[in-house]
Amino acid sequence: MNDINREFDHGAAVDWHSKEAIADQLYDHRTYAAAGQNQLSFFLVPQGDGQSIFAGAGTPKTYEDTNMESAGQMNRGEAFLVQAIALRFTSGVSIVQDDITAAAPVAVNSPANDEQTFWNNGYLEFTVVNKVQTRLPISNFPPPTRLSMEAAFSSFYTQAAAGDGTIQTHAAHVVPVGQLFQPQAPGVTLEYGLKFKLTLNWSAAVAMPSNQDGRVQAMLIGRRLRIGQ
Repeated sequence: MNDINREFDHGAAVDWHSKEAIADQLYDHRTYAAAGQNQLSFFLVPQGDGQSIFAGAGTPKTYEDTNMESAGQMNRGEAFLVQAIALRFTSGVSIVQDDITAAAPVAVNSPANDEQTFWNNGYLEFTVVNKVQTRLPISNFPPPTRLSMEAAFSSFYTQAAAGDGTIQTHAAHVVPVGQLFQPQAPGVTLEYGLKFKLTLNWSAAVAMPSNQDGRVQAMLIGRRLRIGQ
């Protein structure tokens, strides 16, 4: 029997007695509807299920959408230590020049309008099993990285109608700045079999000023623990 055990141990694809930990993230993307909604849930739909927001209609979620392989829990043989929580919002507005004239005073359609609306409304709730680990306003969860650009403004008056002023703007952005939010020290451990979810919640639907869908990425940042191989 001992010889058989040794043969199985030597031939095992994994070593349950050793573990390795790497810096990593769990991430998931959802569409923010132009008309708003009361809740968005993350990490509950894994790759291969649901609807991809990158690959087009009829395509299930891919690695571009999420790196979750199981619905709302870690795979067997893995655990994840959540050390920080972050969000990233992307407006559906194209980065183009907009004009304001006397004839069209509300023509400006900057990503900053959508971004300010998103970050200043609603709250995030992170739950493990049935326990709420974090419940705070959305603006408390700045992204670790973001796109950056310079916003330029110019104005001029036409000779034909001196009262007709035009302002040309290049897209500006509004993003919260601060430390990544840490739920507790040293973190919150997500283990196999323990269901978790992250939701964004609004008491009333908050529409996007641009009338275009946006995109939200939720990130759980920390360390992934997995069995040795």
